[in-house]
Parts: sequence; C-alpha cells; structure tokens
Amino acid sequence: MDRAIVAQHHQHEQPLLDPHLHGTATLGIALGKRRGQGLGTAATHLLLDWGFHVLGLRNILLETAAWVGAITVGSLIVGSVFWPWALERPLYGPIVGLAQLSKFGWTSYMLFNGRDVFALDTPWDYVPRWALLTLPIGVLLGLVLSLRLLRPSDEHHGTAVALWAVVLFPVAYIIGVHATMYDGIRHLLFIFPPIAVLAAAGWISAFQHRSVIMRGLIAAAFLVAIARPALFIVQEHPNQVVYFNELAGGPAGAYGRYEMDYWGNCLLQAVQAVNAMTPDTVRPIVTGRPLHIVRGDAARYPRITVTEREAGQHAFELVLLRGSRAEVLQLAARPDALARITTRDGALLCTVLPGPAYGRQAALAHRHDVPHGGQ
Repeated sequence: MDRAIVAQHHQHEQPLLDPHLHGTATLGIALGKRRGQGLGTAATHLLLDWGFHVLGLRNILLETAAWVGAITVGSLIVGSVFWPWALERPLYGPIVGLAQLSKFGWTSYMLFNGRDVFALDTPWDYVPRWALLTLPIGVLLGLVLSLRLLRPSDEHHGTAVALWAVVLFPVAYIIGVHATMYDGIRHLLFIFPPIAVLAAAGWISAFQHRSVIMRGLIAAAFLVAIARPALFIVQEHPNQVVYFNELAGGPAGAYGRYEMDYWGNCLLQAVQAVNAMTPDTVRPIVTGRPLHIVRGDAARYPRITVTEREAGQHAFELVLLRGSRAEVLQLAARPDALARITTRDGALLCTVLPGPAYGRQAALAHRHDVPHGGQ
C-alpha cells in the first residue's frame, strides 16, 4: 500500500525546485531578515507541504523526523548567511535571537478588555479573545463546522489537521512562552489565510447535507453571516480596519475597551476636516498625535502647515484616540471638539481640538462633524 501511494505521488508533475529545498530557502531567508510575519508565512508553507505530501504515508514518524530535521538544519544555515550576528553563533544563534525577540521589551500599556494592560504581562487569553471578537461571525461558524473534517474517516482529514496545526501552534506558542504581544494581533496575520480556508471548507462541508431543507437553511445562515461584515466594509469606508463583530457589540461596544485605529487611518479625515472648515485664504497650522502620520496626511494639502505641539503655534490639534482607558474616555467627552471622526455606530476614532492659536481663526472656522466613516 505504501509503495502504491508513493508511486501515485511521484506520477504528478515535479516542480522545478524540490518543495523541501524551496521551503528550506524560504524559511532561511525569512530567518535571516528577522521578520516575524515572514517566518510565520514560511513556516505555514512548510507545515502545509508536510500535511499534503507526507501525512498520507503510513511511516509517518520516520518521514516527519527526517523532514523536520533536514528543514531545521538547512533553514538555520541559510538564515545565518543573511544575519552577521548569527554567523558568530552557528546553528544556535538564530534560535537564541528569536527567543529574545518573543520577549521584546516594549514597556508600555495598552487597552485590553476595558483595562490598561502592561505589554510585558498580557493575559493568556489576549490572542484568543482578540480573534474571537474581530473575526466575522460567519468565519467563526465556519471554523466550528470545519471540526468535522478532523474525523479520521473524512477524506480531507490530513489537510484539515495540517491547517489547524498552522493556526493553533503559533497561538499556543505565544501563550506557552508568554510572548510579548501588543496593539492587537497584527503580528499573527499569517494565520488568517488558513483560518479563511478552514472556514470556507467548513461551510462547504455543511452545504453537502443530504436534506434539501437543511441545505436551504444552511445557505440562508451563510448569507446572513456574511452580509453584516460586507455591509460594514461599505458603510465604514475608509475605516474598515476598526471592525469588531457582534460578540463585541461592534466598534461602539469595543470602544474604550480595546485598541481601535492603531494605524491612524482616520487622521487623514481629520486633516480633510481642517481643510474643509477653513477658507482657502487661511493657512491653518496643525499638530497632532502621532505627528509623523499627521505630517504625511497633511502633505496632500499644501496650505496646511504642521508644527510641533511644544511650539504652541498650532490652531488645530488632531488626536488619534489611543492611550489609556481614562485618556480615551476623556477625549471623547471633550465638549470643545471641532471635528469628530466616528464609525456609523458612534465609536470615536479621531478628534480635532482647538490649539493655542485657534482664537485667531475662530471667526473663520466652523464646527465640522465627520460621522459614518467620513461619508
């Protein structure tokens, strides 16, 4: 039986580069660049390759040990070529470096579950809770449905096991070593494609129900599940990144409890609000937080000047609502806000506040609300 399986496998068209050599090179280059997401993507490729090409063989332990050993040694060698520090510590250097990277010393606080949490002491459920509240309900349901593919009798058992391993291992590793996590789960973006594949496979398996009535009900549930996030994308443009699902109560329910617009996407709308509320003859002076994002966005409007906050010359201050829970709620309660960039359900993302020089332009400016994603 083993020979038949192996023979069938070798009948397929062979790639120009052996998958194992390709995987070793990919992981090694990612290791040399010290990029977490690159490593995650490369590891995903390797694990899926193992699941697709090895899992069907009976002699799985021997095959897996040889495969993992060769890939590990090869990746450490290739990765060290691009990493001078690791060259001085052959083989073990990259392992030590990555272990230290998982304990990155970012000594600050972040908003999580309504509390200010120290980045070096995050709760064990930081990643699972973020995933539970930010994945669309349709995806969560699809993941649950995909569990039936894990049955040994299912023809897709091996592939499902490999995909679930790709998703769960990074999360389990982070929890196990208590790795530093901050500002959501953006460092784990590489697990979302496998999550999407698993969710789609789960729904597809459900659609194969024998009962026509059940297939109809499942199709209706699927359409309802995907309608909400699809509508959110349209309504909240260009701030789709602040999506939270119904378990969190949407962005409004997550406001003041979780980080929202980490990338400061809404600051461009704040700059546009300043541009709209001042006549063309006025050259408004602005500052903001984070300043580098404000500078980049304001560069689109030549008449707007950006200055340091400490100079005290600004008429407008553009503030991204990030920080402690108290700071976020305090900013939301400011009665003197000149512009407020919000989601459709009222979660405040950015605000424009008057600066020291605002009085000189007060007669020329007017209050300007920018709700519903700036529409």
